Amino acid sequence: MKRRFATATLAIIMAITLVPLAALADWSAPEANLAALEEQYAQAIPDYKRIRYGAESDDVQRVKQQLRDLGFFDNRINTSYFRTLEIAARVFCQQARIGGDGREITPLMQAMLADPSAQRAVSPGINIYTYSSTRDETKFLTFTFAQLQRPNTRIDASVGIRGRVVGVSNEGSIQYMSMMMEDRADRIVYIVYQPLPRTTRFQAGDAVAVFGVTQGMQSLPYDGMREEQLLIQADRVGYQ
Repeated sequence: MKRRFATATLAIIMAITLVPLAALADWSAPEANLAALEEQYAQAIPDYKRIRYGAESDDVQRVKQQLRDLGFFDNRINTSYFRTLEIAARVFCQQARIGGDGREITPLMQAMLADPSAQRAVSPGINIYTYSSTRDETKFLTFTFAQLQRPNTRIDASVGIRGRVVGVSNEGSIQYMSMMMEDRADRIVYIVYQPLPRTTRFQAGDAVAVFGVTQGMQSLPYDGMREEQLLIQADRVGYQ
């Protein structure tokens, strides 16, 4: 009897716990919440004007700061609406399931961002200084290729690097990349990265910044990645 009661109780707790997570993970219906949220924020929506890609305004700066506070944006806070804000806005819209490709900031989105109870990013912004070669909390300095090759850096070291993607392979939701550092074809590292659903997948030629943890020297069964190179498990990858 006690065992049945404990099992039933556990099932109820799991059901209560998993409902919000299941709703959050429902990426298949990107506009599932749109009508309900438009009704919820109906009084606030008229206070805002639509902001489109390419805009220069104080409103853009405000939106960037709000997105940064919630962990969706990790770049310079200025008045320009270009690629980095487009990506952050797209991630926000997808997580909130309100539709949108990031090319405009709607009045609804602005009303949601102004809400003190606004939901934080599933993958929150990271403190990039943790990944600096100097651990200087006033200035971020990336690791050089030579620093990555040191024995004490190759395994379980938090590193931040910059380079250019030269090869990409996708396996389900995981992206494997070979990256050239310091514009030298002989300075290659491998990156394994799992972006948020429906967010940016990087392509050959993209200049990127990578923050992650070293996994040692490895070869991967993908084109252009079969030689042994340092592998980094990325926490975050962004355009330079």
